[in-house]
Amino acid sequence: MDGPLISVCIPTFNRANFLKECLGSLVVQFNKNELIDKVEIVVLDNMSKDNTEGIVKEYADRYKNIKYYKDTENRNIAGGQIEVGMLAKGSYIWFFSDDDKHSENALTTVIDLIENNKTDVLFCNTSTFNSEKIISKNNFKINKDVVLSSKKGLFSFISNHFYSRDFFFTFMSCYIVRRSLFENSMSLIGHYNSSLDLFPFHIPIYYTESDFTFTVVSDP
Repeated sequence: MDGPLISVCIPTFNRANFLKECLGSLVVQFNKNELIDKVEIVVLDNMSKDNTEGIVKEYADRYKNIKYYKDTENRNIAGGQIEVGMLAKGSYIWFFSDDDKHSENALTTVIDLIENNKTDVLFCNTSTFNSEKIISKNNFKINKDVVLSSKKGLFSFISNHFYSRDFFFTFMSCYIVRRSLFENSMSLIGHYNSSLDLFPFHIPIYYTESDFTFTVVSDP
């Protein structure tokens, strides 16, 4: 395999304390040495005024697979997501929010599913937390992984429990997509984001006629 399997892409701005927790939850998984070659972390700093650069470089000095980029212009939310996605070298992009954290063994879980199922998109289940505790577990309300062969299957899956699931499918950190899927949709992504600050990881899935395969990951 040329290059990493997954690029965890994190756009950030002035959230150094959150980002430190986020990166900490990722690097603790690198005690499994094989993950270093399969995973890269790409952080795009949108001209932060806090200690974001110092936080990232502290980790980057210890782990060769962490890449730090400082942006040269202010971008909207979607603009930062697009830009950091374009910096990815992995076969898959995991768009990840700077105030979210990985659960234990999250990388191993999704890597196994990618290698076994080879689907175009993975939706990662979540739990929701605040500074003190987890406040909701298993937001997708499923107990086993689900493999779906088409968008029709995905929409059926969501609609079966629309009110309990739909909101959680909007979380950026849920989305892992093939990099080629993202890159091949750049003209469409640009069209929608010229006037709207939409999340670009949604657009290839919901705004194209192309069909895709999906894995819904049950482990939050």
